[in-house]
Amino acid sequence: MTGPLEDLGGGLWRWALPHPEWRRTTERVNCYAIRAGEDTVLIDPLLDDEAAEALDAVMAGTVTVAVTIPYHVRSAEQAARRWDAKIVGHPDLAKRLPGMTVHEGAPGVTLHPLPRHKEKIVQVADTLSFGDRIVGVHGGLRIWAQRELTDKHMKLLREWLTPLTRLDIKRVLTTHGDPVLSGGPQALEAALAAEPVAW
Repeated sequence: MTGPLEDLGGGLWRWALPHPEWRRTTERVNCYAIRAGEDTVLIDPLLDDEAAEALDAVMAGTVTVAVTIPYHVRSAEQAARRWDAKIVGHPDLAKRLPGMTVHEGAPGVTLHPLPRHKEKIVQVADTLSFGDRIVGVHGGLRIWAQRELTDKHMKLLREWLTPLTRLDIKRVLTTHGDPVLSGGPQALEAALAAEPVAW
């Protein structure tokens, strides 16, 4: 990796920064830039000056800022203003961005709902991006149990997430832990079959 951006290939870049409001001294959160044809999509961007300047070099076409969960607002407003971008995400995101318009979709960006949750799983071409429900663990993926999950809740999560394994995708991005860059459907199937993890 040269500078703050890691080129993951195929029009995908990752950077990671300490989150100012969550385990600041021990955890870094992942952010991504994805090329969507001629355009660019930022996933849950958290910016400092170095990251923003590095991203200037990879921005192309129309820019969209996709926020997976309202509390992942991070630097969405700064990114939208810097690159004249549209912000997409759950409608509740607007409460955290006064004066900004939040859209429920954009060309090249699909937001898959997760019933009874405010997380929107973002699809850009062959790539799915999760906020907190799925995390990267030991080279694969797992459901993140932020609190204890009942058997009933796990059954529902598996039912809700299973259709995503049938999408024509290759990569699964996570804001916590490493992403899966090939075999995404199989990694997601394995996550749903496994026990959840506590982070």
